[in-house]
Amino acid sequence: MDLNGNGDLSLHEFHDGLDRLKIPWQLICKGKSILQLFKLFDADDSGDIDITELVGHKYYDH
Repeated sequence: MDLNGNGDLSLHEFHDGLDRLKIPWQLICKGKSILQLFKLFDADDSGDIDITELVGHKYYDH
């Protein structure tokens, strides 16, 4: 999903990732746009989604 390898997902990367994973986000999020869905994950409103925002808890690489 992280096409440029910077550790965060842009709107484009998020959308591309959902499509590649064949996640039917349009059905799951009835009536919401991809931008509205993206903003639900982008908790700090930075314009990118980091791993903590994506999975909902602190990520540790052991």
